[in-house]
Amino acid sequence: MQPFGSERYEAPLLAEGLRKIAALAHLVANGSLAPGGVLFLDEPETNLNPRLITRLVDFLAALARHGVQVILATHDYLLSQRLSVISEYAQVEAPIRFFGLACAAAGSPVVVTHGDTLADLAENPILAEFARHYDFERQLFDGGQGG
Repeated sequence: MQPFGSERYEAPLLAEGLRKIAALAHLVANGSLAPGGVLFLDEPETNLNPRLITRLVDFLAALARHGVQVILATHDYLLSQRLSVISEYAQVEAPIRFFGLACAAAGSPVVVTHGDTLADLAENPILAEFARHYDFERQLFDGGQGG
């Protein structure tokens, strides 16, 4: 297997997820994304092969180590969990902060929780849904009926 990024491709021939990574690399290479800058990403895992999500997180952590403030929104378990583990084990010198936004009912105010890891969030729909899926799978495995 060749190292990631060792070949040149025309942008229209790349998968959408790889174009995102190439765009980030281009912003760094041309100086648009430099120390003191801010990067906003909305669901960067969209259209990205899951094998590349950990590389993306490592790249974003490297940007943070070099003074770029990274703000992202995600609903992805792997991406958020990887960031949480990096935060928990102090793998990035820059602080990582998680925010959860929840609305108890239609028309009620949005409640914001925050923490240094995913486990610090009082309500986390990503983890809650994975727990429900685990319970469903466990029930099927044990011979029960899922639902």
